[in-house]
Amino acid sequence: MFLCEDEHNRPRPDSMQQSENAYLTTSKFDSYDELVKSVREFYYTKGYGISIRGSNPDKYVILQCDRGGSYRDIRGISGKRKKSTSTRLINCPFQIVGKKQGDDGAWMITIKDLTHNHEPSEDISGHPSFRQLSSESVKTVEEMTKAGIPPRQILSSLRQQTPNLPAISRTIYNVKKKIRIQSLSSQRRTFIDLNAYPFDTCDLDGPF
Repeated sequence: MFLCEDEHNRPRPDSMQQSENAYLTTSKFDSYDELVKSVREFYYTKGYGISIRGSNPDKYVILQCDRGGSYRDIRGISGKRKKSTSTRLINCPFQIVGKKQGDDGAWMITIKDLTHNHEPSEDISGHPSFRQLSSESVKTVEEMTKAGIPPRQILSSLRQQTPNLPAISRTIYNVKKKIRIQSLSSQRRTFIDLNAYPFDTCDLDGPF
């Protein structure tokens, strides 16, 4: 049977699976950020976006396909936005776990499920996970935001540090929103703690 050049060079499913298994089971990483970055880059070349399902940067990170999960209309959102989100999230089962090892502090990967219920994307740049920032970049955004620097200049500064950074203006706005929510949550917890131990005005006035 005649095979064109493209068919000869196209990776077979079994060889791709072997390459994937070898990468996941033999790779070691020096840090949480290095593991997440490496896994994302590896799967972007295969047409899949990777998102963080849960993590503790000092212990573990659960990574899933960014089409995993399903849409939950908890705010009563309808229309185009709902349709777009529900179409993207299709409960893809792919999931791996990165854990920090106790002996040498290196990070390694455990396979949970390598199957996908959809075809790989031809253009990965459309995936939201492709534009997520590293923890170092998020810290930079936070510091520059506190300094009053506008999002456009923040993005420009990040691109000077990382020329091929895939982030867009919306990425910066989303990070700023997340930082603001975390700040408000922290302030609320502090307020609750203070109110848990109210001052006794009688004590302040003294015995007389």
